[in-house]
Amino acid sequence: MAKKALIAVLKALKAATPLKVRVLLRPLEEAAQKMVFGRQQMMVLGSSRPLPGLVLKKGVAIKTFQEFPDKQAWVGLVNGVLGEWDLRTAEAFFFGEKNFAPCLCVFIFCEGKPAGTACGRIIEKKGKRTGEVHMVAVLPEFRGMGLGYAVTLDVLHRLRKNSAGDIVLRTDLWRAPAVKVYEKLGFKAI
Repeated sequence: MAKKALIAVLKALKAATPLKVRVLLRPLEEAAQKMVFGRQQMMVLGSSRPLPGLVLKKGVAIKTFQEFPDKQAWVGLVNGVLGEWDLRTAEAFFFGEKNFAPCLCVFIFCEGKPAGTACGRIIEKKGKRTGEVHMVAVLPEFRGMGLGYAVTLDVLHRLRKNSAGDIVLRTDLWRAPAVKVYEKLGFKAI
């Protein structure tokens, strides 16, 4: 219970402090969450692994952030699912990130409503390009419909199209349904 209290105190402190100070508190908050929820799993999809084709069900559509540049809609999809987000934190920690690429951030719609998101980025280190899938979220009311699989697969195709080599991701081990989706797509734990 003390661990959950620590997270509550950090959240309250973060909410009461200016953005510059909150940036400094983020690693502390992440460490506290790892204490409560456990560690993360790194997974990799090798560059030689073929990707299945993407087939969307009727009423489902995918748009990039370039086509649907709604930052508030993105915040609505990830807030509460992937931690606590508001427009200011999204600007500071996501949209303002040097590797943010609007063409690699996608929304999935179900019957015209934003239902989920997934993003990719390409990291270059020592001349090697590695793709990364991150910020995958599907709203609770749309889970179990294969939308997480579809939106992640779309990002994988986009990363490959943009010449990413191996593709990696990190996920919390307690997110068993997400881990199963990633394994179905060919990711292996490392």
